[in-house]
Amino acid sequence: MNADHYSSMLADAKRSVDYWQDVAQTDFAREVHLRMRERGISAAELARRMGTSKAYVSQLLGGGNFTLLTMVKIAMALDMVVRVHLEGQEERARAARDANVVDLPQRDAGSATPSDEAADRAPLRRARSRR
Repeated sequence: MNADHYSSMLADAKRSVDYWQDVAQTDFAREVHLRMRERGISAAELARRMGTSKAYVSQLLGGGNFTLLTMVKIAMALDMVVRVHLEGQEERARAARDANVVDLPQRDAGSATPSDEAADRAPLRRARSRR
């Protein structure tokens, strides 16, 4: 796949609701992983605090579909609150580039922090897999 084709696919994806839903879910999951790491909380401990299974927590944090209720339950288990805000797409892109992004756990041995391009591809891959 050449760069022009990829750029075109990414531009198309960025016009879809699925893409931006995935961006929001990925941002939330990264924030949860960061807070868990800061507090020394494992997935098993988060599950215990939420009254659910570790498998369910792993599914959510690995790319699950969050409802607002689920986000609140996760936040409460971390002694936090959920705050929702809106920002422009360019502002979000700039913030993502400037942020110290926590990489989501990978299933393979290597887990380097993704580049902006790789971070853009994750929602694109999920949006394509739904077709």
